Amino acid sequence: MDANKVDEAGSQLRKFCDLHDLVDIFTHMHPDTTPPHTYQRSTNRLDYIFVTPAFIPAITAVSFYHSMYHLYQIM
Repeated sequence: MDANKVDEAGSQLRKFCDLHDLVDIFTHMHPDTTPPHTYQRSTNRLDYIFVTPAFIPAITAVSFYHSMYHLYQIM
């Protein structure tokens, strides 16, 4: 499975998430925010946090510890 293209319709990871009802919680909580790139030599995002919809009400914040040693956090 190519897990680098979750945002592309028809990608293997997108199909897997749809099949198992998984939500990218960062994008869900911050739909107007561009997620940080999590690959140092590219602008691609490789790290995701997937949850089932049942967990969404319990989540109050989403953070990434960026590879360049700083916390990317939006509350």
